[in-house]
Amino acid sequence: MSEPIAFLEALVAALQRAGSYNKNDQCPPAAILWPDKERQWEPLLPVLRERLPLLTLGSYAPTQRTGPAYWLRCMIARTLPYDIYVRWKPLQQQPIGWAPDLNDGVRLNIRPFVTAGVLRSRFTINWKVDRGTNPDGSARVNDRHLTRSEKQAVRRSYP
Repeated sequence: MSEPIAFLEALVAALQRAGSYNKNDQCPPAAILWPDKERQWEPLLPVLRERLPLLTLGSYAPTQRTGPAYWLRCMIARTLPYDIYVRWKPLQQQPIGWAPDLNDGVRLNIRPFVTAGVLRSRFTINWKVDRGTNPDGSARVNDRHLTRSEKQAVRRSYP
């Protein structure tokens, strides 16, 4: 007689089976657990995270693999968007990851999604350089991408 299988083990096994596919014939599948209104699945999430690459809808917290709907869509499509670069903000105030500031404007805040190709419409925005110059006379360069470690190092160096 075989050992009884716990519900959690059966759920993990079913999701892993659903994730197996013919790489020569199909795109990778994405399994999404959608908790019910009463959030009865929520206590299982930490245990499932230990066993599966689980993404959850919520506030942007990439280390916990949680984020808004567009971020989840980019993660599932395996196309991580650019970080936001705001040319008029000093380096210590640059957002890390996709952390929009509505005061920076729509153009900057939608760039990660335009670049990742997850929006319905195509945009014809020149992301490279704006017309005019900065107050110090330098060119207005928008196409600058700092790594997360560069941004974090600058923030640590400021009080």
